[in-house]
Amino acid sequence: IKITEFKKEFKGNENIDLAIWCLQDKTQIAKIESEYKFLDASQVDFNHKGNASETYLILGFPITRTKITPGSIAPKVFSYFTHGSKSNIYRNLGISEDLNIVISYRKRKIWNFTLNRAEQGPDPYGLSGCGLWHLGPSVKSDKLVGIMHEWNTNYSVLIATRIRCTFPFLALFVASDKASLDYLMAFVNRKEKH
Repeated sequence: IKITEFKKEFKGNENIDLAIWCLQDKTQIAKIESEYKFLDASQVDFNHKGNASETYLILGFPITRTKITPGSIAPKVFSYFTHGSKSNIYRNLGISEDLNIVISYRKRKIWNFTLNRAEQGPDPYGLSGCGLWHLGPSVKSDKLVGIMHEWNTNYSVLIATRIRCTFPFLALFVASDKASLDYLMAFVNRKEKH
């Protein structure tokens, strides 16, 4: 999992792993929409608290499950259900619970639902940038809460950046006019109704 260090531009040793594609060409957007569905804002939880008892799902394409042949790349999706980590793991890793979500990744004990048994999972290289989904009581309540960026083998965990932390970057690139920026910031700052 790649982490880019920007030592000159930032004070200290902050790690950044974020890529943003600005789609402006309507033909490109229509082509993408013919094969994919863009995430609806109602499927994102900017205020997710999370704890060790929460259930999460990652879906991504680890490089070890990608078949590369001359002229083609055939990725194979990897789905993984897991739970959050306790607060002491955040402290041990030296990261903030306000900015990150840490989930368990016990590579040697990945449950295969098809075969109904535990087996060894893949090295998660290539999952960087995939979504971390919080699973609620129904499919309609499942929400995107983070973007995966790191695998820590010492603690058998994967680390995601909370989704709300990515939106200031989106505001810089996406909001080309004041109305778009106002809409985006109102959406990010809205209070969840419980």
